[in-house]
This record gives sequence, C-alpha cells and structure tokens, in this order.
Amino acid sequence: MSQYPPRIAELSAKPGWAGIDPEADGLGVEAALGCGSIVRFSVGMDDDLGVVTSVRFNSNGCGYMVAAAEALCSRLSGIQLGDLGGLSDGELDSFVTTALGEVPKDRRQCVAVCSSAVRKAFADRRDRRAAAAFGESDLICSCFGVGEGEICGIIERIGTDSVSDVTAECNAGGGCGSCRMLIQELIDSIIEHN
Repeated sequence: MSQYPPRIAELSAKPGWAGIDPEADGLGVEAALGCGSIVRFSVGMDDDLGVVTSVRFNSNGCGYMVAAAEALCSRLSGIQLGDLGGLSDGELDSFVTTALGEVPKDRRQCVAVCSSAVRKAFADRRDRRAAAAFGESDLICSCFGVGEGEICGIIERIGTDSVSDVTAECNAGGGCGSCRMLIQELIDSIIEHN
C-alpha cells in the first residue's frame, strides 16, 4: 500500500515528463533545503508559433515533488506564451492543485520548489535570448521579443508606473514573467529621472 494519496501515487510512480530535454532553451534548478531534494526543469519554445514546445524535469524528491513537477509540465506543455500570465506563484500553485487536489501543509514546499525551478528555467531562457540579441537594444522580454528601447518609449509615452500597463501595450511581461522585474526597474529609472 502506498504512503501517498492515489493521485500522488499515480503521478509519481510513472512520471511521463521525466528527463531533461537536451535541446532546451532554458534550464532551472531549485533545492528544498529542509529535505535535501532537488528538481530541475528544462523548457523549449517555438518563437514563431509563440508556444511552449517542451517542459521536462528530473528530481530526487518525494512523491509530492514528482507529482507537482508532473502537474506543472502537463499544464505548461503546449501553452501559448500569452497564456503564461507571468507565472506567478498563485498561478503555478493553481496548476498544481487543479491536478493534484489540495496539497498538505507539510508538503507545500515541494510545490514551491517546483514553481521556483520552472520560473528559473524561463528566466534562463530569457537570459540566453538576451545574450544572443547582440547589436540590438537590450532584449528585455524574450517571450515576445521586446527590447529596452520599445519598453522605455511606451513608459514615457503613456506615463505609467505599472508593469501591467506596459504589458497591455506590447505584451512584455505577459509570458513567462521573468522580465517583469526588469520592466519595473526601467519604470523606476524613468520616473526617477523625470
């Protein structure tokens, strides 16, 4: 008899999304310091179609961590970039609880670790794309290919102090969300110098 509830036992016994994609656009890793478990995620995207094409993971974690990783991979695979919604903690937690049901309080760190690793994988992808965009204005949003110049122009044109307003104008920050902090820094800088 399994030590896990049926849905957790089912997903962790035969994970369908296990294994890192060697062609991944981004990689993210996070550790659960309390138990010593690690989870790694890889993400791949098709920029022309604007879709997540590959989300995979590996982990030495417990059944809850593996099941949470499975739930995230299942939900994110094939999703349109515009539907990522910034990958907030609430959104990612919702993906997991929809698939698994309520996660016990003492196992919520498993979900948090997986969510953090997913966000790190998308941030790594953004960093790689920004580094490859040599010669152009600094690439800020890799999901929608929006550079610093365009974002600064929008901030100045509409006079906003909100990342959401920038997202509404050009989609930047509306995908994986790894650029939202950079957009806020641009807003703060422009406000400070005006």
